[in-house]
Amino acid sequence: MTFAVRCNNEDPFEFPLVYLNASINIFTDPEFISLIAPGNSLEITHHPNGDASIGYNNNGIIVYNSGDDKEPFYAFDRTCPHDLPASVAINSNGSSATCPECGSQFVFPSEGQPSIGSASKYYLKKYKTYYNPNTGDLVITH
Repeated sequence: MTFAVRCNNEDPFEFPLVYLNASINIFTDPEFISLIAPGNSLEITHHPNGDASIGYNNNGIIVYNSGDDKEPFYAFDRTCPHDLPASVAINSNGSSATCPECGSQFVFPSEGQPSIGSASKYYLKKYKTYYNPNTGDLVITH
């Protein structure tokens, strides 16, 4: 019996390293209050801590309230992973986002997974989130 071993010579996909350390309060800051409701998402295109840039190549991030007790918030880079190294910002609409360049659609409840039929085979870049439900503080880091 013969077995064929197939090697994948392609480099594994790796999103460029982006430093991110931001904190918001969804209870007290009117800009972020819509994130209180599960299923809502919000594009953040400027750094809430005062810096001018946020996300890869200043494309911003998207914060999504998953409503899940274990991981209540997801934060994604707005850059389409399919179009890298080009810097194309996706546009969110509720619980998903679409790339204006390649047409890929990404589903937030599935942690940024591309939908079936999308050009992208890569998930959105996901940042770490830490949420305090008692104070409304949400910290987003790389």
